[in-house]
Amino acid sequence: MATKRVKRNCGEKKVQNEPDIMAEDRISQLPDSLIHYIFSFLPTIHLVRMSRVSRRWRRMWVSTPFLYFDCQFNDVTFTKQVNRLSMFLKFLGNCLRCRKLYMQPDTFITSLKLHTYYKLGRYAAQRVDNWVRFSIQSKVKELDLQVRGYCTPPFVYTASSLMQLKVHMGSEVASLSTSSSLTHLELRGLKLEVRFLSKFPSLKVLSLISVESNYESFQNLISGCPIIQDLHLLDPKEIHPMHGYLCRLDISNIDFPAKTLKTLSLFSVTCADQRLECLISGLPLLERLTLICFYGVNISILSHSLKYLSFDPFGDNTKAKFVTPNLVYLYLRCRVSWIISIEAPNLFQGDLSLSDGGYKSASYFDLVHFLANLNGLKKMKLSIVWDEDMIFPEDIRNTSSPPLPNLKHLEASLYDKHKKNSELHEFLVWCAPSVETVKINGESYCKY
Repeated sequence: MATKRVKRNCGEKKVQNEPDIMAEDRISQLPDSLIHYIFSFLPTIHLVRMSRVSRRWRRMWVSTPFLYFDCQFNDVTFTKQVNRLSMFLKFLGNCLRCRKLYMQPDTFITSLKLHTYYKLGRYAAQRVDNWVRFSIQSKVKELDLQVRGYCTPPFVYTASSLMQLKVHMGSEVASLSTSSSLTHLELRGLKLEVRFLSKFPSLKVLSLISVESNYESFQNLISGCPIIQDLHLLDPKEIHPMHGYLCRLDISNIDFPAKTLKTLSLFSVTCADQRLECLISGLPLLERLTLICFYGVNISILSHSLKYLSFDPFGDNTKAKFVTPNLVYLYLRCRVSWIISIEAPNLFQGDLSLSDGGYKSASYFDLVHFLANLNGLKKMKLSIVWDEDMIFPEDIRNTSSPPLPNLKHLEASLYDKHKKNSELHEFLVWCAPSVETVKINGESYCKY
């Protein structure tokens, strides 16, 4: 049957030299590399469906270097109820067959993301293994696996092409051993087992997030990273040797690489105060330090290389002294009644969240004394949670020196939004007599 043609612009004269937009396919005229870049933001199932749009796109999804498989199929509408896991596994198998049949020999896989929230059985895990093995054979650089109950195969850790690895969702690492070219390793929410000393000669970034392990595995993993620059331990758990329950990882006896470390993030770990002092002070290249959720610390740290410090302790009776002559940025969340001393003559910017701890435990003089620690600041964000009126009476201002004489830019927010911003503005200008710009609870104010 002949195709019926529809006449366009009925009753209208076509403007001379008007471009025929309907006949123009500008996207298909783009170079392959740019089209693949656009494809990289889409799940693979959409690329397969989009192959009907253009004859040129018909096989392009087969050669795309960016693959993203998501079991949820959130953007796909089904006409009937389906088993999403079975459909996902079938789709995985079909895509793999097409890649092997039609992919050009010189085509590589840059990134493989495989996400499923279903717990996989043995057969399903084999499907995932096949894709992981194929991607490694295709010189994959970034591998992101979020697969519940999936045991990462050992050949992953000998992949010479890998630059970034992410394993999430309660997976297990069977035998983490060696990789000559791995530069970025992130392990999240898994059980980590490293029975022997690892060998990661090229690894520069290591992130352990909510992992479960023991002291020996942590030590074996970290000891095999001779040139590591960034180390992030975020809420790691260790199995208690006596009772078997999970508790915070105690890093007191772990030997950290000292010669190359530039960034260190410690969140919700346990460490003896003296050991923490020695650890940080013994890192000659350390530039960025984050300490979060340390209970009742009493530390004194000296670092000439530190430029960025984020300190958010927890509990009562915190005492800390930081001697950091080259510090530029400070994030601090604490109570003003805590004894915290910061010697940072080059400090430029601060982000402070302060409270009195409740029960009227802090006084006006505590706040003045605390802010005076930071008298070199030029720019500051200040968030105050205060049970009583924090605006100092006039007699106290007359007997105290302004704590922030060098501050130029100030952005403040007060927990009690019912306070009069004008009164707070007057108080802040007294604290920082050289201030040039003031913003209070989102509103800008002139100095005077």
